[in-house]
Amino acid sequence: MFKYKVLKGFEVAASKIIPLDSEEENTLFYFYQPDRQFFKLLNNHYQQNLSSLYYDKKEANYFFNKGENEKGYIILLLLYPREREEAEFEHMVDSLLILQREHSVIIITEDKEDFVLEFLKDCQKELKNEEILVNFINAALAKMTEDAQKIRDEIIKLETSINENGPTRSLFTQVLQLKKYLISLSLTYDSDDKIIEFFKREKKL
Repeated sequence: MFKYKVLKGFEVAASKIIPLDSEEENTLFYFYQPDRQFFKLLNNHYQQNLSSLYYDKKEANYFFNKGENEKGYIILLLLYPREREEAEFEHMVDSLLILQREHSVIIITEDKEDFVLEFLKDCQKELKNEEILVNFINAALAKMTEDAQKIRDEIIKLETSINENGPTRSLFTQVLQLKKYLISLSLTYDSDDKIIEFFKREKKL
């Protein structure tokens, strides 16, 4: 069984960052709504510029540090689309940052995400630390695939309405926005998928 803690990033003090390296095995820490001060604490603690990686949002990324005495860490950055209320294309992607240590997994997102909470509810499984990471990645990708299918269904429904009832500006706008969102979703998924496949080959999962 793994344990988990859900914490607001901007409320986290240095005293809560340091215990992340405790010897308590199979613990997942989920931070949401991080701010610059949170990343400053995290950067200092792990001696990595995690804030630049998180806020860049250009492409998925993977980094492995073997560390001393085999006590290294894995950093995995995945991207996922924001809710569709975000109209500007360049602001349609959010970061999902995963940091795996020897005894813990850290997950960071901008907002409190339901798919993360749903994964955490299934905490009765006997999962090892590395299995937690792989299972969570699969859950995130399953959510993106489900979202893509819903968007495709909405587009088909709207296009059918246009064919049957004639075109309107409102319907065309909706279809355009949905297609833009679907493109973002597809590009994001492709970027994530390449990194995950590389990660699995590297770790021989």
